[in-house]
Amino acid sequence: MKFYVASGIKNKDGVQGACDLIRNAGHEVLVDWAIEQQIPQKDREHHSVEVRATSVRDAEGIRNCDVFVLLSDPPEGRSMYVELGLAIATHDQLGNPQIFVVADVGDETIFHYHPSVKRAKSVEEMLKCCAKEEGGDVRQSQKGSAGGQLVSDGWRNILGDLEYIPKHFGYVRIARRVAVKQGSTNVQF
Repeated sequence: MKFYVASGIKNKDGVQGACDLIRNAGHEVLVDWAIEQQIPQKDREHHSVEVRATSVRDAEGIRNCDVFVLLSDPPEGRSMYVELGLAIATHDQLGNPQIFVVADVGDETIFHYHPSVKRAKSVEEMLKCCAKEEGGDVRQSQKGSAGGQLVSDGWRNILGDLEYIPKHFGYVRIARRVAVKQGSTNVQF
């Protein structure tokens, strides 16, 4: 599987450790920005060509990964939340990538509770979850304060969870696409 790991720039050591664990589990890290990124945090205007190329590289990494991982400890940072938003938008359009927030608490933003986001306490826990789901199309439903439960693959389960989500969130379009891919022609919303 192909992974993209996001975090705050101050967490380069944590990102490198996560990338090592992911590679040791036999997976690929598409963008290892903690090693590759040499752009200064300040004075980016004078490095606009490099900054632009980096943003395009990272966005492509997010769109092309199978699993997006956000290491949200420490919670300081801006780009990691933009990356999470891009991962959620990509998931909403394409059904991929799987999205994990790895943190002890992980409640810095409401989007940590988005229905497409799974939460794990460690990179090891996230990798175990990926190993269970590899090859399947498993979605998570967030219900109540106790967190989510994994939902088995198949569009009926996805549609069943959608009755709790307002139609203006765009999930109806996703469910319709999933249903059509599964061969259903009579989908009522």
